Amino acid sequence: MQTIMKRFSVVAVMLAIILIPCVAQKVTKGSLSVLKNEKQLNMVCDFTSCIIDKKPAYYQIQKEGDNWEKGVSEIIFRFGEGVSKKVRTLIVGQFPDAKYTLYYALESIDDDQDCFGTIFLKDTQTGEIIAEIKKAYGSAGMFGSFFNLLGDAFEDLGKKIGMIIKKPSRLQGDWPLY
Repeated sequence: MQTIMKRFSVVAVMLAIILIPCVAQKVTKGSLSVLKNEKQLNMVCDFTSCIIDKKPAYYQIQKEGDNWEKGVSEIIFRFGEGVSKKVRTLIVGQFPDAKYTLYYALESIDDDQDCFGTIFLKDTQTGEIIAEIKKAYGSAGMFGSFFNLLGDAFEDLGKKIGMIIKKPSRLQGDWPLY
């Protein structure tokens, strides 16, 4: 009986670790439904307040040097790949003339390159916030370089955002990881 309880406890802890990020993400304002008929979406990643593996992002930016801009372009591309797997008509990238901008304010990137932050969908011309997603979370892969793993996390997050764009009824309240 004691062995069964130990196994149950281990399984319960593992499930809690896996499922906690699932219930944490919420759309706290607005709707992504305006993107349903859009062809392009501009994306901006803000690392200003981001902590990367317990250090300010500045250290990682300095470490990457000239590769930083190329790496950021790559993770935005991977995010776009994730979105387009769910919404095939929307291209996400660096399109400053697009009607809407998805602004991802990264708060932290852990040592596995999982990313956490807040997403704002803004009108590109006016800066008006149309939607906000608190605790936006993307899960990284297992092996690779910093930007490869971060790209995996961004692609994962892109799939989640794509699912919400595709099925706007999921916009309110908690939404699960897919």
